[in-house]
Amino acid sequence: MNISIATATFYNIPFTEALELIKRAGFESIELDTYWTGGDNWEVTQHLRNIRPREVLKIVRESGLRINSLHDMGGVIFKDTDTLIGAGTYEYLEFGEKDIPCLVFHAPHKKTEDRSWWSGYAPKAAEDLKALKDRFLVCIENIQNFPGYQTSLIDPAEMLAFVRDNGLYINIDTTHYAQCGIDIVSAAKFVRDYVKGVHFSDYKDGKRHLFPGEGVLELKGFVNSLKLDGLHALTLECNIPYEKGRPEVSVESMKRARSYVESLIL
Repeated sequence: MNISIATATFYNIPFTEALELIKRAGFESIELDTYWTGGDNWEVTQHLRNIRPREVLKIVRESGLRINSLHDMGGVIFKDTDTLIGAGTYEYLEFGEKDIPCLVFHAPHKKTEDRSWWSGYAPKAAEDLKALKDRFLVCIENIQNFPGYQTSLIDPAEMLAFVRDNGLYINIDTTHYAQCGIDIVSAAKFVRDYVKGVHFSDYKDGKRHLFPGEGVLELKGFVNSLKLDGLHALTLECNIPYEKGRPEVSVESMKRARSYVESLIL
């Protein structure tokens, strides 16, 4: 199992600086989060805006860090003929297939009042992802509902059935299950045979992606419920402080977060 950190943690600083901080903290690998904009004027991973995927891959290679997983940050479906896979992701795979062992996709979500939309779209999602599963480890990440949207696969049983039937795997996000009122320990026990990735953070009173140990989640019980020997990556996707001109603030925080995770798996 690899312990990595999500590059989107530092979405508001230059990408090269983010990689430098991550490397100084002792990490050898990252989850590379793609740039995405869409939905209701959403924008994520802003530090990759206007940088082509092939250039991003070059920057990562030059940093000396390894890509544990590529996270397609989309997932919004506008019409049922849309693919779940972002256009940028295809470019990453074209120029970096040998660098990318694992792909993580958000569970599809659509702006609609029709709760049955997923049953019609699911075959399309499955077919698109099946085209990748022979070349990559492909995981679906559980996410929460957004106002006005219907999100698929929130129920762990539905997620398990979808990945099992289509030769896929699961990336559990602890905060997203907490946002849905789903107990992370019970969920981990239920889907553990198909969990290959984790987005690890804490949660409390609506505050998302908290630093591990600063929330109320039963993180020790969660980790103990996973099959760690079968896990591809545990990725820190949590709040890390940043102060311009004081890199040690971020570096020491990342070191503490990693030590926290390592203490849970001993």
